[in-house]
Amino acid sequence: MAKKTKSKPTVKLSAEAYELTLQKLVSWQYQPGDILVEADIASELGVSRTPVREALRELVAGGFLRVVPRAGYMVQLLRPQDVREIYHMRLLLEGEAAALAAQRISEAEVQESIEEWKSRLKEMALHNAEAKEPRPGTPSDNTPLHLAIARASGSSRLVAAIEGLLQDSLRAMAYYKTKVDISTLAEDHLVILEAICTGDPERARAAMRQHIQAGIAYVEQWFGALHQQAPQKRESGPASN
Repeated sequence: MAKKTKSKPTVKLSAEAYELTLQKLVSWQYQPGDILVEADIASELGVSRTPVREALRELVAGGFLRVVPRAGYMVQLLRPQDVREIYHMRLLLEGEAAALAAQRISEAEVQESIEEWKSRLKEMALHNAEAKEPRPGTPSDNTPLHLAIARASGSSRLVAAIEGLLQDSLRAMAYYKTKVDISTLAEDHLVILEAICTGDPERARAAMRQHIQAGIAYVEQWFGALHQQAPQKRESGPASN
């Protein structure tokens, strides 16, 4: 008698469909204005339409998609104002997360996480310095560390909010094709981690805010260049091609 294969629960399939679709949005494989069709995605992922429907609803709630009646789901445009709001929200929330992490640095779990990241960053910088062809850094290199600092805050709600903002940032920055020297990236983040390790909340908050303000300055510089190149399209923001 043949054994029955157990199918994955719909909830798990929905989570997988969400993650896979989100990654395509973040990496701009799905472009603003594209129409996503439930049946097409289900076929592409090899799952039924039910988990895909749930995943798409979550992405609508997250602001990535908009329902278009009798057509499907339209990929939402990130306007300049949207990107500015994302970074200013990060400035507030991630600064607070760093301050809370500093307050909890005496806790073994937090200390272990921060020290592990310090070692990882130093190794990354050293490896890149010795490489014949150094690898450029990208925005996605930041995300795990920023999430680790958020988790060190001890606030699950803060983690959830920051995680959403980081995904939004990735989607925006993927358009710019931003690349920085990986050693510089490591050094910038080591400053934040060292500040957290002092146990001084104000110092940790200031270090994180300074880091994100540099990102805001970059965004404003990019929009300034966009304004000069195509004034008539400046409100299109990162989606302009």
